[in-house]
Amino acid sequence: MKAPNSIITLLTLVFFLYCLSASGQTSKSAPGMQAQGDPPTVKPGLEIHRDSLIKIIAEAADELSFKQATDIKKLPNYIATNANQSNVQLVGQPEELILAKWMFNFNADTIINEAELAKVAWFALAMGGKNGAYWFISNLEKIKNNMNKDFTQTMIFNYNRNGTLKYIKKSKTLILVFNPPVL
Repeated sequence: MKAPNSIITLLTLVFFLYCLSASGQTSKSAPGMQAQGDPPTVKPGLEIHRDSLIKIIAEAADELSFKQATDIKKLPNYIATNANQSNVQLVGQPEELILAKWMFNFNADTIINEAELAKVAWFALAMGGKNGAYWFISNLEKIKNNMNKDFTQTMIFNYNRNGTLKYIKKSKTLILVFNPPVL
């Protein structure tokens, strides 16, 4: 099944709006910060505070309300779900997240699918920067062109983040996970 042009247009619009926004990640050298061009310093976690990530997610999906769930391996676990079958999970200490995951189940309503995929694209952009958005959108096209096949792809991004995009054909579930690389 091919992606409707409106999905591509919507995702492209999200990408360009974010690029133009002042809230994008910048690389300014300040006292105590790494200078541009230096090799990255490996720190624990995803290098984003949970509250900051929740605020970024709310820019695209203000209907998501995070609630603390049962801890995972003694780490705080926050989950938010909306009526359109999107589920976001954040695991780890506030300043040291070890997992940021967005799951979405496709349904028969293409308008809902388009809206939810735009939110996932925003998440990819927030976690992987411009490269993350491009990676997500290009792989989403591959998935949409063959929804009868499972799909998995992983990419390494700045800020100590591995991104994994997965599509499970049986449940029609799209999963986007960011976690620190295994050292």
